[in-house]
Amino acid sequence: MKWYQAGGETSAAAAHCSVLLCGYESPLYASLEPWRRIRHRVPTRGGLQDETIWLNYPEPELLHDHRYVGRTRRERERIRRRQKTVTTMLAAIDPQERAAMLEVIINESQTAQGCDFI
Repeated sequence: MKWYQAGGETSAAAAHCSVLLCGYESPLYASLEPWRRIRHRVPTRGGLQDETIWLNYPEPELLHDHRYVGRTRRERERIRRRQKTVTTMLAAIDPQERAAMLEVIINESQTAQGCDFI
């Protein structure tokens, strides 16, 4: 692992860019205490192990890839089923009505995100 030198202090916490580290808990990572952490279980040859992901940036409010919306596997499955239902419903209506519905959805999304353009 490469550590950064900043102001006489050598630590990963001094990095001036977005950093994501993945590994097992260790005293080596003590300087990452203020970072956001995600802990999860991973299968290894020796059985399940606790792995940690350290991130020095905040959780995004909007996802750039909506395939991963939802906090759990079950929640993601529920969202995918709902997307399929809505897609089927939109495909069944008149194209002009569908365009009108999509315009309203897009405008509402932009309003909720604080966008002032159309």
